[in-house]
Formats: sequence, structure tokens, C-alpha cells
Amino acid sequence: MVSYIPPALGGTSAPPAALMAKAALDGVHEFVRQAGVDTAALEIVAVEGNPSRVLIDQGEAAEMIVVGTRGHSVLRELLLGSTASQLSHHSHVPVVIVPETAA
Repeated sequence: MVSYIPPALGGTSAPPAALMAKAALDGVHEFVRQAGVDTAALEIVAVEGNPSRVLIDQGEAAEMIVVGTRGHSVLRELLLGSTASQLSHHSHVPVVIVPETAA
């Protein structure tokens, strides 16, 4: 888990992006390992950028993309779009969208 408490609330300055990425990757590796998956068979990377664009670009070499959805309101999704929605429309590989309640 990566967390940040801003200085105004008693925290310190934000950790460098590389440290945050490493902490996130370590968390993903541990989660997958606890699920019983051999992490040696996976390539888990952190890429900076727009989430939908990064997933579409990185997913071109994948067999499938699996993403979760937080179930934002229809109005918010129409105004802002959603990563899952963007993937379902623009990905060149199959996309599985897992609703929050199923997670």
C-alpha cells in the first residue's frame, strides 16, 4: 500500500515517484503471491501516464486485460470517462471488467 500524508496534516514531503512505484509493485507482488500465483511467471511494471492510454499501449502484447471498476455514477462517468470504459472501446485485446462488488 502506498500512502501519503500532506505536510499540512502533519506528514512529510511526498516520497520520490520511484519509491512510490517500488512500494506499489512490492504490494502487487505480495498480493499475487498470497493468492497462490507464481510471481516468477509474471511481469509486473509501473508506468507513469494516463491510466487508459498506458493500459491500452502496454496491453498490446498481452492476451487479455483485466481491470476493476469502482462503479462511479453514470453522470460522473459521462463527464470524466472511466478507465474501464476507455479500455472496452479502444483495446485491441479482450478486456474483462470486474465490478467492485465481485472483487
